[in-house]
Parts: sequence; C-alpha cells; structure tokens
Amino acid sequence: KIVQKVLPWIKCYSKLAMHVGPCGSGHAVKSVNNAMNATHLIIAAEGLCTLQKFGVCPADALSVINASSGRSLQTEVRMPMSVRSEER
Repeated sequence: KIVQKVLPWIKCYSKLAMHVGPCGSGHAVKSVNNAMNATHLIIAAEGLCTLQKFGVCPADALSVINASSGRSLQTEVRMPMSVRSEER
C-alpha cells in the first residue's frame, strides 16, 4: 500500500498521521476540523464579550470556562493571550 510507504515521511512533520479512508478523506477531516476550530474561536470571543457587557471580568470567566465543559483549545491557548493583551 502506498499509504504505508509515505506514512514515515508524513510523521516527520505531523503530530498525528493516520489513514482515515479513501482518497480525499484526509482533506475532508481537515476541513471539518478547521470549521470546528473556527467555530470555537468565534463562540468564545462572542461569549466573553457578552459576559464583559454584564460586568464579568473576561479573565475570570475564562478561568471558569477552562475548568468546565466549555473549554477547548481556543479557550485554553488562544483566548488567554487575547484577554491578557486587552487588559493592558
């Protein structure tokens, strides 16, 4: 199988390399992943803006969210950088 031949090369630059189906399936999975990631970023930003309008400190809200079921890579990694830069 060609997949088995190229997998070692892909693993050199990819954190996770796995065969997910016929030709094009990897692109489809990546597209869905990117859409989910963008959605998480948008909803986190909108949620924190709304909470701030209610007088809630965004950094405090983010701490609670990240200790709860609403957390995501965006709230744990990207949003804290944005919240900190806005507080300056």
